[in-house]
Amino acid sequence: MGFGQVTLADATALTRHGWELLCQGRCQEAIEEFSRAIKLDENFAEAYNNRSIGKQIAGEQAPKYQQRVGRMLYIAMGHGGNTW
Repeated sequence: MGFGQVTLADATALTRHGWELLCQGRCQEAIEEFSRAIKLDENFAEAYNNRSIGKQIAGEQAPKYQQRVGRMLYIAMGHGGNTW
């Protein structure tokens, strides 16, 4: 087994683990795993693709969280009932 095969196997394992993290909603950790896989194999398209997906999901979650916190503050200040 050559060095390249070990690197590819490690990059594949990191990518699979990153996907598991992503499915658990642990976006930042998943992005880090995909980045580690890319460092091991700079030509590993699956890792690049999955990292892009993770970044997109992370970007979508942030505004939703901010909206929810904003609603909670609005309600806490006595401006309405629970609308979510």
